[in-house]
Parts: sequence; C-alpha cells; structure tokens
Amino acid sequence: MARSLEQYAEATTLTVLAVTTLGTLVYLIALLITIGGESVLETVGAMPAGWYADHLSTLTVAAGTMALPEIAFGGYWLFRRALNGPDA
Repeated sequence: MARSLEQYAEATTLTVLAVTTLGTLVYLIALLITIGGESVLETVGAMPAGWYADHLSTLTVAAGTMALPEIAFGGYWLFRRALNGPDA
C-alpha cells in the first residue's frame, strides 16, 4: 500500500511532538536519579562533598546517556504506530 506525502508529514509531526515530550520527561527523571545517586554516594562517603556543584556537566551527560535509548526506541515505535494506525 502506497502512502502519501501527507501521511508521512502527519506521522513525522506527531512523532516529533510526542518524542520531545517523552524525551524531556525521561531526561528529567534520569537527571533526578543521577543526582539522587550522587547524593547517596556523597552521604555514604564514597564521593567528596560538593562534587555535584563542580561536576554538573558530568551528571547531565550521564542523564542524557541513560535517556537516549528510551527516546530513540520511543521515537521509532511512535513513528511506526502513527504511520500504520492504531490497529496495525
């Protein structure tokens, strides 16, 4: 079955909107988990005090790395679902 350009455009638009929302939520949850884990390690004494303030970029990259596979799979799944419809 041939799909029209309009169907691809609609599927792409829906996917971009959904993945941006999904990506933001997953990234924030991953960042909270990373910061929480750092706080636990700091409390236990495995990390020096104030490590979080000096290495925020490291925690941000770690959270992004944790969120990337979920966002990629979610984008693929949502695009296929938007293109084929809910019954496919």
